[in-house]
Amino acid sequence: MGDLRESKSPFETTAYAFESLAFLTQDRDFLRCYSKHLKPGYYQVLDHQILCRSILDWWTHYQALPTATSLVEALHRLRGTHRVKALDNDEYFQLVVQKAKNLFSVSITGQVGHLRQTYLQFIKEKAIIAAALKIATELVPGNRMKEVPAVMKAALDVGEGNEEMPIDVGDPDQILMRQSWRNDLTAVKVATGLTTIDGCLGGGLGPGELGVVLAGPSRGKTSTLVQFTANAIQHAKKNVYYVSREQNAMKIGTKLDCCLMGKTRQQLEQLPRALQEKWTGIYQKSAKRLKFKKYMKPCTADEVLHDIRQMELREGYKTELLVIDYADKMKPCVAVRGEMHDQIGSIYQDVFDLGQILEIPVWTASQTVRAALNADSVDLDDLGESYKKAHIADVVLAVCQNKDEFNEGNDSTARLFLAKNRDNPARQSVTISVDYATSTWTELAGVGVIK
Repeated sequence: MGDLRESKSPFETTAYAFESLAFLTQDRDFLRCYSKHLKPGYYQVLDHQILCRSILDWWTHYQALPTATSLVEALHRLRGTHRVKALDNDEYFQLVVQKAKNLFSVSITGQVGHLRQTYLQFIKEKAIIAAALKIATELVPGNRMKEVPAVMKAALDVGEGNEEMPIDVGDPDQILMRQSWRNDLTAVKVATGLTTIDGCLGGGLGPGELGVVLAGPSRGKTSTLVQFTANAIQHAKKNVYYVSREQNAMKIGTKLDCCLMGKTRQQLEQLPRALQEKWTGIYQKSAKRLKFKKYMKPCTADEVLHDIRQMELREGYKTELLVIDYADKMKPCVAVRGEMHDQIGSIYQDVFDLGQILEIPVWTASQTVRAALNADSVDLDDLGESYKKAHIADVVLAVCQNKDEFNEGNDSTARLFLAKNRDNPARQSVTISVDYATSTWTELAGVGVIK
């Protein structure tokens, strides 16, 4: 459609326009704050208007950033609405699709700060121009002069701060709201099913909180997550979305069957057909509260968010607890250069942000360092790969089991140590009976505090 006209702003060149759009697709915090200020009409080239509209449409529907594939899908949807007549032309549509794919091959290394500032300046300038046009063509001719200050102030405020204004925490309404929220919080927390742990957590893991189960290899990370899932769907009556990078639906489903029915896999297999159907009937309603997906390749938090949003739109399924088995095997939303611990730290920040966006609790698991494999106690220092996990997580629950205890098999004992509990009492140690065959932990006498 041709290049942009000459302009004093360095942004308004084809290269800067596309680089900035590529930047938008990688910076969800930026897009979350400024999507309401960005208008497709700000661009002077139709290609850019279409791409901007498609990105914003996708964000509006799913509150997630599009991938290359989903952006092309958004373009197909836009074409289907016939809102942009130019897209009806096959040749032009394919040209725009190719430009959409090219967005994800643009390198912005070392330009992020510059592009952010340039983009804010661009949005601000365009918002002021749009406000001036509205005043000149609508408000003045319509004798609506009282609206002029508000329209101009809204344009001037673009890019000057966060999307929301600061809150006066001393306001009486805010005080009453906080107290009401605290009283209601227990009702929306998701309990683990372990009485002592839930007592320390104030009823369970709360909305927007990230909990990490810390354990060594084959020490019960997945089994613990399965137990928390079973308690959520059966007793707390919560909808759970279970994400796995290791085990498929058959293996996780079998663990859940055993946990919910209190039977080992061998016992379930040996049940008469009639009794199997009876057990299935009892457990069927609970199991409908669980959705499961195994990601064949490392996924990002944005991809998980996209799937949750689509599931909600498609099936009306509202996720109330997210279980990720486990976050260490995901990948950052934005490519991170540096050591593995930098990438892992970025992943955990993404997962924490995911819980904040959805306003639901998130449980995941992490492996201990090798030196802590058979230790009697496991603490934050034993987190593998990145200590940033300890800073980001709200709750860290360590499964501690030495070699002798592990060799006891299914009827072994272990300890659950609450290594971190943000804003609540921590350092609690609970002795449990471990039944790996049914993925069930039972509290025993011996609750104490580790100094």
